[in-house]
Parts: sequence; C-alpha cells; structure tokens
Amino acid sequence: MRLTKFQRCLDAPVADIDVTLRQLAWAGVPAPFRVASWQLLLGHLPANRDRHSASLSRKKLEYQQCVAQYFGGRGARSEAEQTLLRQVLVDVPRTFPDIPLLRCDFVQR
Repeated sequence: MRLTKFQRCLDAPVADIDVTLRQLAWAGVPAPFRVASWQLLLGHLPANRDRHSASLSRKKLEYQQCVAQYFGGRGARSEAEQTLLRQVLVDVPRTFPDIPLLRCDFVQR
C-alpha cells in the first residue's frame, strides 16, 4: 500500500511535495523511490514532471561550466598541486592503514 502511494505521488504530472511526499517520507523512503523523492524534497527537481529533463540538462551544463571555470582546460597540474598531491599520497596510507578502501589504487588516484 505504501509503495503504491509513493509510486502514485512520483508518477503524477505535478508531484504534491509539500503534503503527500513529505508525509510519506517522514517514516522513511523505500529504496526504489529514494533518488526521485530526495531530488524533489531537496528542490533539485521541480514538482512538474514535464520540467525534469530541462532542469537536469541546465544543472549539468552549470556544473560543467563551474568545472571549466575553476579547473580550466589545463591538463597539467601546477607545481603546488603536484607537491600537495604527493603529500596526500604519502599521508593517507600512513594515517589510515587499516581502512582497505584507502589502499585501493583507484581511490588513491
């Protein structure tokens, strides 16, 4: 019954965020509905379902512009960044030797 209520609320053309979704989410959000529910509850997506695609496209573009602005198109790191990176690579394994995740090459990169 509860799953059906979540499904109906999230599938509606305009989600009733302020009453229905908040009330349903108060007791926890079932796993299949967490992403959509939290995106709506946090204001990341608009309540109107027809606007989801345009909103996500705009946010992705804004993100890409921020990355370009702060990190530029440069491929090489500055000397200061390289020094900092070397120090982090040395410190992380020493600081947390018992955490397997931090020993993974992918995570360290």
